Amino acid sequence: MTSAARRFPSLSFAVRIQPTPGGNGHAIAQAYDLIKNEPFAVRFCDDVLFTEKDTPGALASLIDVFSRVRGSMKSVVLLERVPRELVHRFGVVGIDRGKTRSIDGGTAYRVTKIVEKPAPSAAPSTLTIVGGYVFTPDVVRNLKMVADTLPVVADDALPVAVAIQMQIAMRGNVYGWEFPGTRLDCGTLEKLRQAEEFLASTG
Repeated sequence: MTSAARRFPSLSFAVRIQPTPGGNGHAIAQAYDLIKNEPFAVRFCDDVLFTEKDTPGALASLIDVFSRVRGSMKSVVLLERVPRELVHRFGVVGIDRGKTRSIDGGTAYRVTKIVEKPAPSAAPSTLTIVGGYVFTPDVVRNLKMVADTLPVVADDALPVAVAIQMQIAMRGNVYGWEFPGTRLDCGTLEKLRQAEEFLASTG
């Protein structure tokens, strides 16, 4: 029995290997046989999301947002607002400002487009995608369809943003939820050290 299975005896675990670093969307496509026709959640381990004590975690709230807007099967992505001078480092969303809702202490927006790493002057907003999603099953189907057409999967060839854009283009509804917490970027050793210091200081 694995350590994860011992710690979470009520859960089952499955492992899928991504044979090449073809992007986060390509990684999700490897789990197609597990997901198939079910909605599913995705979290990236290098984004630690810190919420206030006695409030739901970001993923729990994201699932709650999905359940509230699911009537027409909408995917939901996690959003963080950043200073405009930093938007060139992220995927930035355009939003329909006429369709916003307050949910779980944060704000939900209908997403109209995604622009990858835009210049500050070209960014449609300052809302950026964090590594958290709840997707409808067509997302993994689209990712697998694209992955199967690639004769060679180059590094980062299939980001998850491709599937989100496809869903928007096919008139599928995508929502973003700006969570009321703190994102700790642990993508580098220096950022990991800063995150550890932040968590230690909060007790």
